[in-house]
Amino acid sequence: MWYSTHDQLTYNRIFNFVVGVRGGGKTFNSLKEAIEKHIKERRNNKEWQFMYIRRRVVDLDDACIGDKKGEGDLFSDLRKHGYFKDHELKVVADKAGGYNFYCDGVLMGYGRALSTSSGRRSTSFPNVNRLLFDEFLIDNTAGSNQRYLNSGEEFFTFSNFYETIARGRDIPVFFIGNAFSMVNPYFIALGIRINNPEDNKIYRGKTWTCVFWRDEEFIESRKQTQFYQATEHTKFNEHAYQNRFYLDRDDFVKRRGKNSEHQFSVVYLDKTYGVWVDWNKGEYYVSTKGASAPRDKTISMSLADNKPNNVSIRRYRNMPFMRAFRMAVDRNSVFFDSQETYNNMNEVVYLLKTIV
Repeated sequence: MWYSTHDQLTYNRIFNFVVGVRGGGKTFNSLKEAIEKHIKERRNNKEWQFMYIRRRVVDLDDACIGDKKGEGDLFSDLRKHGYFKDHELKVVADKAGGYNFYCDGVLMGYGRALSTSSGRRSTSFPNVNRLLFDEFLIDNTAGSNQRYLNSGEEFFTFSNFYETIARGRDIPVFFIGNAFSMVNPYFIALGIRINNPEDNKIYRGKTWTCVFWRDEEFIESRKQTQFYQATEHTKFNEHAYQNRFYLDRDDFVKRRGKNSEHQFSVVYLDKTYGVWVDWNKGEYYVSTKGASAPRDKTISMSLADNKPNNVSIRRYRNMPFMRAFRMAVDRNSVFFDSQETYNNMNEVVYLLKTIV
């Protein structure tokens, strides 16, 4: 009924993704099994530690200590369900803004935020043998305050942190999340493309495994609750209990027609997107194909995207053609050539509305 890390570990891949329904024990069992591994290795006089990772410090604080230090900490659910009664699990803040985890007074692991990882490159973690990255997928729609780090290039940031910890060792990472979008920095970087994934099947590549966890017995138990019944026919229910990717949608994916005209191009995360318009239909189209444009029509969305052959968005954001594009977005009259383009341009539209 509950998710377990065991099956994915048998494939000996370093990157292991689990995207599952809410409340299905992904974090609970990942922590429980890491603690059990620590205790087992300690009995054999071996040091074995794990690291729990969240994206930002505030997320790490909420997970590790909650509102009251010592109550509602990272291990409170495990205690509540009767696990590790014969062991003392403690969460202790360190001076650098992270956390140390102890089992019976012995260092068991660490809690760290990815956002501050660049300041810890000289720190050694020779006994860390498993990483748990919780909530690796985020809801980054316009209006949300959640964003991937490093202007979307978060996989680069994570890889830097991973190498700091691993130092040439192949340490397994479990990326734990809910179904927000298949188009995310990790799947893009690793080339993970899975259409209509089967529940609980372990997909795998040369360096990764991926499972979309959903258990019918668990869902049946949730169906008995009033909350499930109240949300049964909503998008939330599809996302939380059916494991549907909330941000992925195909109603705005459409190829541009022959009568469309190129208006301008935008560069975001080193990728160029062409913006076209069909005046007869009043529709805009965004495409990665045929996106090359003259310098005065190629707009960079960030300092990192600035190059001699393009122009900063700050110069053009209030020009009539840019205002017309934003109005088309508000009218739901902008279409995209792929799901990846759609998701990435959501971030671009957010930037267009906030850059001054």
